Amino acid sequence: DYKLSFSQKPGLWDCGQLIISETYKMSMGLFRAMRPLLHPLLHCPGRLMITLLLGITLLTACVPTANLLEADAEEMSGGILLWHAWPDSHMKVLDETIARFEEAYPDTWVKARGFSNEEEMLNAFTIAAESGLGPDALIATSENLHPLINADVIADVSAKLSADDWARYVPKTVETLRVGDRIYGIPESQNTMVLYYNRNLVDEPLATLDDLVFAAQQGEDVLINSGFTDAFWGVQAFGGALFDADGRVILDRGGFVNWLAWLVEARDLHGIILDADRDALRKRFVNDQAAYYVGDSDELGLITEKMGNNAVGVAPLPAGPLGPAGPFLEVNAFLISAVASERSQDLAVEFAKFATNAEQSAILMRELQHVPVNTQVRLNPRLDPIVGAVTQQTRSAVPMPTIGNMQTVIALTGDAYTRVLEGELNPCLL
Repeated sequence: DYKLSFSQKPGLWDCGQLIISETYKMSMGLFRAMRPLLHPLLHCPGRLMITLLLGITLLTACVPTANLLEADAEEMSGGILLWHAWPDSHMKVLDETIARFEEAYPDTWVKARGFSNEEEMLNAFTIAAESGLGPDALIATSENLHPLINADVIADVSAKLSADDWARYVPKTVETLRVGDRIYGIPESQNTMVLYYNRNLVDEPLATLDDLVFAAQQGEDVLINSGFTDAFWGVQAFGGALFDADGRVILDRGGFVNWLAWLVEARDLHGIILDADRDALRKRFVNDQAAYYVGDSDELGLITEKMGNNAVGVAPLPAGPLGPAGPFLEVNAFLISAVASERSQDLAVEFAKFATNAEQSAILMRELQHVPVNTQVRLNPRLDPIVGAVTQQTRSAVPMPTIGNMQTVIALTGDAYTRVLEGELNPCLL
């Protein structure tokens, strides 16, 4: 039930070889550096010589691995295990990225294991990491970050990248991975809610909520997810926010209430379909049963697989009376295992930096339509209008805070959404 980008899963023999190889390389490197000092001792009696060599090996184990990598960057060596939940159609591009890294650093290797979905991967990772096993790194979404932090299975990488390294990433994507002074991941790409439209049914997207209502009244059906996280985008359009400057929840203010009131009115309009089932909404859209669909940008592959690239348009969400829509921002990131050795962590960070540099990010954008987080990537919206539209929407997107009570906030507000939309609660009474 797993996929490997190499011929076989690395087993105990591979891991044993890696341990022996790395210990040997570090020992010999230190031995060469100390050779002038050791020369007079090379003719010592055998027992003393064994003692000295054992001491060298033990001393090597105490040398900070980060310093070894910095001192010998051109001879970076070793290997890492990488887990991910990318679809089969993306494996070729990932394998090519790995191959380019290994070509740049010939003494390194990366073995990737793919899972059918992220939930399965994270469950396996947590169990393995709690036993001191598992991969050195994995690619996962920011929405699943907090449970991993709480389980103490992913590492803080804030000090493993320089200030110049961090500066190349879109600041908002880094903030999505930050908890206090710690950063739990290296951004790879970003997703958010967008407006999909069926080019076989309509020619243009919808710029405002008024346009959306008018289109529905003209028989152009609009599908909107009513779940809290997927429907949060309208709060900002009505001037609302999730937290104030002090981190307190302020969803009881006007923006949240006015957005809920708009949803209640929209629910009763012919042509606007509200549903919390994302899969059901997407199925209706790909079957040409609606002209517009408010969905996540990471659904693009599923949608184009059914409809074809030419039939699908993507645009920013409709603006409201008080500004642009503000959906939650989701970040795909390289997460580093907290139980991996420091040397493996450093090598995993180097691979993540390589995979997110301007050249590799541009390839992922062209081949997989990953929305880049590297600020040095040049994007031409005319050549890639879909990535351009998602990128435009991310500029007004809201980073979802990685805080312990976020799930409680979502549960409470989600309950309010449901009760209001089912007519059990008046939004003005919130």
